[in-house]
Amino acid sequence: MQLGLLFLLVFVILLWGIFSGKAVFRILAGLLAGGIALAGFAGAVGLIQVGQRAHWTSDGPGMLLIMLGIPVCGVTGLVFGSLALKAFFRESRPASALEGEQQSGQDSNPALMDATTRNRVMAWIVGGLVLFIAADSAFEHRAGKPSHDAGIRALHHYQPGGLASLDGVGVLKLWQVSGRRHRATVQLTINDVPTVLIVTPDERTAFVLNARQQLSVYHLTKSAAAIHTVSPVRDLCFEGGDSVLAIRDRKLVRIGAAATNAAAPLQGAGSARVLTCRPDKGEIVYVDEANVLHLFDERTGMDRFALPLSSIFPVRLVPSPEFRRVLVLDSKGFFSMIDLATREVTPLPRHHRSHHIGFLSEDQIVVGEVSSVRVDLPGMKSTPYFNLGQPVTALTTLPQLATTSMAFGTQLYIAYGAQGVTAKTERLMDPRF
Repeated sequence: MQLGLLFLLVFVILLWGIFSGKAVFRILAGLLAGGIALAGFAGAVGLIQVGQRAHWTSDGPGMLLIMLGIPVCGVTGLVFGSLALKAFFRESRPASALEGEQQSGQDSNPALMDATTRNRVMAWIVGGLVLFIAADSAFEHRAGKPSHDAGIRALHHYQPGGLASLDGVGVLKLWQVSGRRHRATVQLTINDVPTVLIVTPDERTAFVLNARQQLSVYHLTKSAAAIHTVSPVRDLCFEGGDSVLAIRDRKLVRIGAAATNAAAPLQGAGSARVLTCRPDKGEIVYVDEANVLHLFDERTGMDRFALPLSSIFPVRLVPSPEFRRVLVLDSKGFFSMIDLATREVTPLPRHHRSHHIGFLSEDQIVVGEVSSVRVDLPGMKSTPYFNLGQPVTALTTLPQLATTSMAFGTQLYIAYGAQGVTAKTERLMDPRF
């Protein structure tokens, strides 16, 4: 697009110079038009020679392009050649004559007024084209910027319709999913590569777990440094308000935004390796050191049930929106589905191996890889979802809006679309230059 606008700008400037009353402008415009005309004729002759050497045949579309290029170059040469001739042979009134007419009081000459008006109009046209080209260049420069300058390490959806993304150097960005736009950028001070991110719905507090099992709590409106840290922490989940549940020293503890809000271990809960929870409902699912899955009710302080997992060794738990099902992911990227009502364990097909999964709805999950799919539950029927030709590095879903947010290195995309149709994707752009 910029090349076409630049060509149009040159053409307008040439017309201005050719029809200008100043001889120097006409000569310069004529020389430029003549050079373009010679280049056009030379291009046409060169393409004809190429075609003749190839006997006007080729295996691909190359010869067709050559045949189309010959008349284009020829027409370009004719147009700019005629402009050059117009510039060199057009009669102009000497400047001394114009000055004499002005001194004798003939300022109202219609020809002079037309020339002045024409020059003003051409100046406005050229200025407008220059501004348009500059704006288009700025927009393309911004559009070429990645969503993050460093690789995105963690994503988190929070209500209502918010998305948080955190890269490897501590840049936290907040986005609005429904409008697919950037809202804010916060630089955090981090000690290691982040692995888990949770942002509270009021966008005031962020919890970041890093690769060294250190949990840092940030007040996003006050300071880039963590207000306090807790370690070692193996896993955590958002339980509502401004606090999270975490596994510290194999015990379930509540960690809040304030440094003093670190409660004692939850009464009735045993040791834990991984966990997930249902915000504001007091329901917790965790797996203990004996590889037994517990559905724990914090309101009663008792397990609803305990289920041995035998050969499954979870490293992550992913709950469904209504907390009816839980996906159990192992270290190799294989996962199984546990129905919390029937306690039935269903392994998912092994060809869906991935570390990036999420519930798109209560009965559908997204498996994110290079070629990502939707899997309908419980029939395990899979359909294509999106494929951007590169591996997914982070993924999270927002079932309320039936959207999936996924990172590909430094780029962040939103996928959305009707059920059963390949998702539309849109890259999230930071409005920075």
